[in-house]
Amino acid sequence: MKTLKILIVLCIIFAFSTNNANSQKVIGTQTVFWLFSPNSGPWQIPCLSEVVSGPVEELQSFTNKAYHVKPRGVLHGETSGDDYEIKYEWNSFISPENSSDWHASLPMTLWHNGKLVAELHWVFHVQYNGQEVVVVEKLLFHVNCK
Repeated sequence: MKTLKILIVLCIIFAFSTNNANSQKVIGTQTVFWLFSPNSGPWQIPCLSEVVSGPVEELQSFTNKAYHVKPRGVLHGETSGDDYEIKYEWNSFISPENSSDWHASLPMTLWHNGKLVAELHWVFHVQYNGQEVVVVEKLLFHVNCK
């Protein structure tokens, strides 16, 4: 009886590990670099006693219906030279091609010496007219100090 139970458990584990029917196949990837800098946007962080900036590398992957972003980046303090790690992961559904709106919300965290320093919240909204010209563009940026 014990052998039968072990065999059943192994069969269930094998079935879950080989069945990926609900997963989406990645159809493309790209790497994007951007600069986190006070000169490139409203990125001043009031929790810090100095300005931080640095390059962020995003690995972006796409399926037919979804978009996934995972970054790597270390920001540097301009006066102290201290390192601040920026972390976020973003998943989004891709809108239909005839959609006139694009909206995204992106939470980030900023870490210094393994300790959470700040939560950064970004909200983007872009609306297009019939000729694919941007008619509304909003960016909201909010910081929660820890």
